[in-house]
Amino acid sequence: MQQIVVFGLPEYEQNPHPPAAHGDPASPEILEIASRLQTTKPDLSDGVLCETCSNLNLTPSSFTPKDNTSRNEESMPLGLFQDVHTRPCSLCRLVSRVLDADYKLHNPDSPVDRQANANAQVSLVWTNHEDLQEVEYAFNKTDKLRVQLVSPDGVGAYNSELRIEPFCSPEGDPKVLVGRAHGDGEIDVELLKSWMKCCEDWHAGECKTSFRTKLEHPAARFVMYGIDVVEMRLKRMEEGERYCALSYVWGRKPFYRLLKGDLDSLMGVNGIKEVMHQLPGTIVGAMGLARDLGVRYLWVDSVCIPQDDDVYKAQAIGKMHLVYSKAEFTIVAASGSDSFYGLPGYGGVARDEPQLVQRVGRGGLVLGARARYQWSLATSPHGQRGWTYQEMCFSTRSIVFMNGSVYFQCRQAVWREDWALEHPGVRFFLHEMDNRLMQNTDLIGQYRHSLREFTRRKLTFQDDALNAYTGVLEAQQTLFVMPLGRACCGMHIGLIDWVILFYLGRGSKRHPSMPSWSWAGWIGEAFLPFPMFGSIQNLVLWEHEHCPAGITYFDDLSFVGMPGINNVLRITTLAAFFVVDPNTIDGPGFEHPLWRLCDRRGYPCGYVTLHDSTFWDSFSEPKPGLVVQVLVLSDMVPGQGRFPNRGSSIPYDPQADPGDEAQREKWPVKPFTNWEGKIRSEFDEKPLDKYNILVLVPYTKTVGEEKYSGLHEKIGMGVIHNQSLSWAMTEPRQQQFWVL
Repeated sequence: MQQIVVFGLPEYEQNPHPPAAHGDPASPEILEIASRLQTTKPDLSDGVLCETCSNLNLTPSSFTPKDNTSRNEESMPLGLFQDVHTRPCSLCRLVSRVLDADYKLHNPDSPVDRQANANAQVSLVWTNHEDLQEVEYAFNKTDKLRVQLVSPDGVGAYNSELRIEPFCSPEGDPKVLVGRAHGDGEIDVELLKSWMKCCEDWHAGECKTSFRTKLEHPAARFVMYGIDVVEMRLKRMEEGERYCALSYVWGRKPFYRLLKGDLDSLMGVNGIKEVMHQLPGTIVGAMGLARDLGVRYLWVDSVCIPQDDDVYKAQAIGKMHLVYSKAEFTIVAASGSDSFYGLPGYGGVARDEPQLVQRVGRGGLVLGARARYQWSLATSPHGQRGWTYQEMCFSTRSIVFMNGSVYFQCRQAVWREDWALEHPGVRFFLHEMDNRLMQNTDLIGQYRHSLREFTRRKLTFQDDALNAYTGVLEAQQTLFVMPLGRACCGMHIGLIDWVILFYLGRGSKRHPSMPSWSWAGWIGEAFLPFPMFGSIQNLVLWEHEHCPAGITYFDDLSFVGMPGINNVLRITTLAAFFVVDPNTIDGPGFEHPLWRLCDRRGYPCGYVTLHDSTFWDSFSEPKPGLVVQVLVLSDMVPGQGRFPNRGSSIPYDPQADPGDEAQREKWPVKPFTNWEGKIRSEFDEKPLDKYNILVLVPYTKTVGEEKYSGLHEKIGMGVIHNQSLSWAMTEPRQQQFWVL
C-alpha cells in the first residue's frame, strides 16, 4: 500500500543513515509544529480532473526523476487558455490561479488579459530543480512544472516564474523535499523559535562569521536607543544587550517619528504607549513579535533616531552596519509599500496572498506553487528600495514576511513556512544573496556586486543615496587591512583609479548635487569593470618629465581661487580629441548602447558609453559626429568586464591610408609622434594594445553670483586602441583637469 505524507515534513527519522555533522536531522520541535500545520490545511476535497489532465497520469512519483534521466523542457499541452480557465478541473484551476499569481508578481496592476489570451495555447513544461545545493545529505531532486502561454501565432511565449511541485512525498520518502500547506490562519510563532534553535544547533558558529565578530556592539560606538517591549518605553542600550531590528519601507503616509523633545517622556515606563496610536501597523507588529520571540529590545530607525537631530542622525547612519549585524535577528516587512501594511499573518493582520495548493485527481496527489525566495525578495517593495539594501546585507538572521507566508534566512540556509526544508544538509546557493559583505576575502567582488545591487534600487530622495550606502563603506573600511583611504562621495579614495571607470545602464541621468566622477552623481544602475587580475593597483597614467601623472582629491578649490567648489578630482594625464560616430551599437544583452570612436582618418578605433540619456537622445538621428575629449587612464585588461571586452574585436591599422582624397586633403597622413612617452604600468614588458578612457566635457559652475569656468564633467567611459593616439584629431598632450 502506498503511503503518502501530505503537508508535513519528510520523515527524516526514518532514514537509517542520518548525517552526524550537525546533530539530529530534524528537531522534535520542528516535527511537532509540522503536524500542527497539517490541521490548518485548506480544503482540498475537490480533485476532479478533466479528460486532458487525467491523461497526463500525474502521480506523486511523477515528480521524482528516474534513472538520472531528465525531462527538462518536455511539454504537455492542456489546450486553449479560454478552455483551461473554464473547465471544472482541479489541475486546470491550479494552472489558471498560477498564471494569475505570476502575472501579479510581474505586473501588480495588470492581471491576465483573458480576452486577449483566449486563443493562446497553455502547456505544462517540465523543468529541473534549481534552488538547492546538496551538501552532506543525498536529497533526491524533485522536478517541477512551469506554465507556458504561447500566443496564437506561435511567436510569443510567456513562462511562469512560479513552479508547480508536489506537496506530498511518494511512499514517505525522507529524501524528497516537498511543499507544505499552512492555511490562512496566524503564523505559528513556535515555528520561528524552532528555526532559530535549528540555526544555533546545526550551523554552530557559521552564521556568526568573522565579519560579525570583528564588529563592536553599536552601543559602544554611539548613544543607541531601543524600544523595551516589556516596559513599553525607550531605553538607552548598554553594550552587549540583546536586541532585534526592523527593516521596512517607510512610505509616504505620515506617522510618528522620534524628536529630541520627546526623549524624556518616551524613556519613562509605558512612555511608548503614549504614542502607540501614532505608530503604523508594521512597527506595532514588530514590537509584539519581538516580545513573543523572547527578545526584550527592538531597534526601529524612526523611533530610535531623533529625526530632528542632524548630528545624531549622521552618527547613527554611519553605524547601520553595526546595528543590523549585531542584532539577534531582523524582522523584515517585505510586503506592502508603506509602514501601515503590517506583518501579514501575525497580530491579527490577514495574510495578503492565498497559498496556491490543490488536490489533483483521486490518487492522493497534492500540487502547489511557490515563488523563489531570492526572486520574490528582489522584486518586492522592500527589495526595490535603496535604504533597505544594507539592512539585509548585514543581518545575520532575518524573519521575512512576504507572499502571504513567513521565511527565515540565515547565512547558511533559507527555511520557509510553505516548504519542508528543515535539515542540516540543506544549503541554498547563497551567492545569489547578499552575503558577500559578510566575507572578508573579496573586496573587489563585493564592492562591484554591492554597488550594482544598490544603484538598481530607488530612493524617494536621491540626496539620501550616500547615507543609504554609508554602512557598506564603513564595513569595508573595518574588514580590510589594505589601505583604502577614506570614503568620499560613495567611493574609497584608495580605489579611485578603478572606481572612476564605472559605467551606467539605460535611462540614467545626472544628479547635479554630487560630482560626475562618482556613481552618486548619477541616477541609474552602475557597473564596474573587473580590475587587472583581481588587483586594485590599476592606475596607469601618462607620465611626462615636466608634469607627473596622477589623480588627487580635493575637498574644495579655495586654494586656486574657486571657493565653494567642492569634491573635485585633479586628473593629470594624456588627453586627445576623437570623433563619436552618431550610429549606435545596440541589441539584446547590451546594458546600454555603445558608440564608436573614430580617428581623424575616419577609422573606428574604440568604443564609448555615455552616462546621461539626454546625450544618448542627441545621437538618436544620424548627424555629423561630435568631437569629444578623452583622457587616457589605464590599460584595458582582457576579461576586465562585459563592456570593455566588446572593444577587443576592433580591427585597427595605424599604417593604413585613408583612401579618400577629401580625407587626405583634410587631415595630414603623417601621424603625430611627439606625444609618445612612458606608460606607468604592470605591463611595461608586454604593454597591452588598448587603454581605458574617460570622456569629458567643459563645465561652468555657478556659486552665488560667481561663475567658475575651467572645470570638466565626466559624461562617459570607454576603450581605445593605443596606436590610435597618433591619429587623434589634434596632437595628444599632457594636461591637467579639474573634474567636478
